[in-house]
Parts: sequence; structure tokens; C-alpha cells
Amino acid sequence: MHHARWLFFDLGNTLISEEAAAESRIQQLVGSLKRYGRCYSVDDVRSAFVQASREFAPRLITRAIEKLTDDPECRKLIEAEARYPKELESPYEGAEQTLRALSSRYLIGVIANQSVGTEERLATWGLILLSHKIRHRVFVYLNGCKMWYLGRSFSGSGDRNGGRLE
Repeated sequence: MHHARWLFFDLGNTLISEEAAAESRIQQLVGSLKRYGRCYSVDDVRSAFVQASREFAPRLITRAIEKLTDDPECRKLIEAEARYPKELESPYEGAEQTLRALSSRYLIGVIANQSVGTEERLATWGLILLSHKIRHRVFVYLNGCKMWYLGRSFSGSGDRNGGRLE
């Protein structure tokens, strides 16, 4: 990596742990399914998520629910109740120190298909530790998802399909 100038990180299950949030959502789904007359265990719901992940489903929750009920109206109701509790996410131990150490040698980028408020959560956790050095914040759209990175410059075509990092 002698010529590398950038290191990019994903957020979920890389810099931040989503385990508690995912487990909470699974518990919510078990409860919702039961309310609508479908009795599944935590293991059944977890297995549906694993299968959806193996299929590279674009929305894991939607596909997991499809595996648990074939009633379209019930699916919509259950998914509406299954809020993802972002407040249960937390940074992995050592994430801030690792980014701080690497930032002395590389430009650090974060690319993630996360929801609104992600930047604020990262700042709260101390994971946006170079914000005083950042001149631009750029939002990049890939496959219809809002992707973003923190960096010093972005050049290229200037359209929503991206460009070249410098």
C-alpha cells in the first residue's frame, strides 16, 4: 500500500456494531408476526434474514418477511412495525483509535448506504475526527442509494453517477 492515498471503510459491522439493533428488530418481528397469527421463533426469523442475505436481497427485511408469510397485506403491516433502532448501534472498541492512527498516513473515507442522521451519530461517537481538515463533503448516489464519503476533494464528471477520487 505504498502508493495508496485513501482508505475507505464501510460503517455497518465494520466501524459500528449493528448487533444489538438487529437483535431488537428480530424481537420486534417475532412479536409482530405473532400479532398477525404467525408464530415463529427468534431462530426462525434470524434464519429468514440469513437466507435473504445469501440471496443478496436488496432489502433484507422485506425479503425475510416474504419468507415468513405469503400474505402481501400482512407483510406490509409487519414491515411497518419493524423499526430499525439506530440508537442501539455503537462503535466497535478501538474504531476511533484505529481511524486516528491511519489518518496520519492516509486520507480516510466512509462509504455507506446509511440513513439520515448518520453523520451526526458518527460525530457523537468520535468517528468523524478529521472534520476540521475536510474541505468538502460529497454525497454520491450509486444504484439509487445515497452513498457518502468524507474527503478532501472529488473530481470527475460531476454528475450523480460519481467521479474520481483524488
